[in-house]
Amino acid sequence: SKFGLVPADDPKDGTRMGKLREAALSLAEVAKGSKGTAAVYAWMESADAWDRANEPSQQLSALEQAQAEAQGGLMEWSAVSQLAIYHSNQGDHAKSVGLLRDFADKNKNYLGEQSLFQLALVHEESGSIEESQKTLADIQTLYPESALLVRVAEMQQRLGG
Repeated sequence: SKFGLVPADDPKDGTRMGKLREAALSLAEVAKGSKGTAAVYAWMESADAWDRANEPSQQLSALEQAQAEAQGGLMEWSAVSQLAIYHSNQGDHAKSVGLLRDFADKNKNYLGEQSLFQLALVHEESGSIEESQKTLADIQTLYPESALLVRVAEMQQRLGG
């Protein structure tokens, strides 16, 4: 379910899964006929429908298309972030780490800062507590005026550092 606001889609409901697949394919067609933000958004919505239809390989393909179409800024961050979450959910933390680190290295701004914070969360989730702590320290060093510093401090305390 999206944000817990509606019941989760029942994977045993063939009719519902079929409608989700149709929606995902329709959104992919919209994306293919669009450019820029509209294409990225349509690919990401297609990925969401594939996720709900329990089709991870199709979800991955749509997320990769969104990332390829994104031309920097917030839309690229949105695509990279969702792709990193996908890889983490699939247990491929190394791929998630690579995406987030690459984005942060290329974006020395608020979006790069967000990428580092998500990277710290991925490290924590994968059990790499020391790497998570190093990443949090990087945020403090690179972004000393960050609005995220409160959350960074809370996470450091949770991690025991």
